[in-house]
Amino acid sequence: PRAGLAPVVAAARQQWNNSDQAAATILLLKADLGGFDHALREINAASPRLLAMSEEISALKLARGGSGHELAAIGRLTMLTQRMSRSASEFLTSGGISSETAFQLGRDTTVFRATIDGFLNGSAALQLPASRDGELRGRFETLKGAFENYQKQVGAILDNLDKFRAAKNAEELIFGQNET
Repeated sequence: PRAGLAPVVAAARQQWNNSDQAAATILLLKADLGGFDHALREINAASPRLLAMSEEISALKLARGGSGHELAAIGRLTMLTQRMSRSASEFLTSGGISSETAFQLGRDTTVFRATIDGFLNGSAALQLPASRDGELRGRFETLKGAFENYQKQVGAILDNLDKFRAAKNAEELIFGQNET
């Protein structure tokens, strides 16, 4: 009877070894994962504020007669706040850590920043004149200030994506082998 158990015990030890190594990976990355969690919470908290600010600017610009390019650019800001929030949330789903999601989030933050800067300083590429309206300019500056921390948090996520991906893979290995 004992001889028949040896292969079963060896297989269990091998599976335990894989799970143990995966758990060690997660523990090793604990501080980074805490930073990742903090960054995601900051992004999730800031997203509704960025959306509300963008919508207020849109309403004000529409009331004051913005050009088609200006209104389209403000509409893009509003859309980007929603898409950036969705992209950041995808990191929490199983299989949500894709290169495409990370690329999209990075690109969206760059476009958002460039659009705000276009309204403040003018942009030939975006066909935006610098805003001369004092109230609108102030709102764009407030939006830019609020976005700076948001962009910093996105950078923290994207800079440590490989660590989060390693931890997520370890989690999936443990979960997948837990049943057996």
